Amino acid sequence: MNTGNSNAYIPGQYPAFPQKKKKIWPWILVGVLILVFVILPIISIIVMMSSSNFFEKDWFADSPYVGVMYIEGTITGNSSYFGLVSDSYDQQFLMDTVEQMIDDPMNKGLMLYINSPGGELYPTDELYRALLKYKELGRPIYAYCAEMAASGGYYLACAADKIYANPICTTGSIGVTYGTHIDVSEFLEKAGIKATDLASDNNKMMGSIFSPLTEAQLSIYQSQIDEYYKLFLDVVSSARGIKDLSLRMLADGRTYTAKQALDVELIDGITDFDGAMEAMFADNEFGDDVSVHPFIKEVNFNSLYSLFLSAINFDKKTKLTELEAYLSAINYYVGPLVYYPGR
Repeated sequence: MNTGNSNAYIPGQYPAFPQKKKKIWPWILVGVLILVFVILPIISIIVMMSSSNFFEKDWFADSPYVGVMYIEGTITGNSSYFGLVSDSYDQQFLMDTVEQMIDDPMNKGLMLYINSPGGELYPTDELYRALLKYKELGRPIYAYCAEMAASGGYYLACAADKIYANPICTTGSIGVTYGTHIDVSEFLEKAGIKATDLASDNNKMMGSIFSPLTEAQLSIYQSQIDEYYKLFLDVVSSARGIKDLSLRMLADGRTYTAKQALDVELIDGITDFDGAMEAMFADNEFGDDVSVHPFIKEVNFNSLYSLFLSAINFDKKTKLTELEAYLSAINYYVGPLVYYPGR
């Protein structure tokens, strides 16, 4: 039917208007925010409420038990190490665990499960002294060294009455380090860059990568290292009964296999974890009513959130060159280290 209107719209005569593509990134952002601030907290609350000790600060047994405390990862008093997210080690949790067992009359002994290359001296010595306080109660401490109990890891093992190691364990590395000092002053000079230290005295900035260490400054550092090294030697000597001269021959920083450590009396035996536990029960004549209770840190929102941050920052970290990562690490001063960096 002709209406006489030549401008009338005829379906299909013209192409459809292009549809605008919907942006999806705002929805992705909303999803991430919901995950971080809604889902993760809910999961954390559910996990904690399902825990037997959610409504009480400490766990106390109703029957005699031997506690197992896991010392794993790089020993540090902070939540991060060299500017990176910390691994499984948690100083405060371990200190609280020792104190909790001291206050628990049902606790009859403590087994240390150690898998650590060591780390910072201060938290290592702090935990060591807490373990000595525990021993004052007359309760036994045994140590099982798993894959690694080197440097600070072995330092903590010395709090034990007996030390056992896995056949594949790397141990020893008795010594102290302040890390590596890198001097980039000549490089900057060739690049036409001048760095000026602003400090009250020449030694205030010693250790800066922008200036070389003088002989006097090297001597200052070495005197401090020697003092902390003597502290480490005293810990080992007290635990193992090795005379100073013989000990210094062993304690030159080298690592030992389990067999080598046994040969020089740094450990008492080679076995697996069950064997170490059996030896502890046999030596102390624990009755059949004594059970084993592992102390494991509860999952909480902070740990989940840290894991999430690690994931979203992973790409950024991997873009660092090896040199940039190394310079970033050594420029993060943490004081004296009882640490084995070999692997």
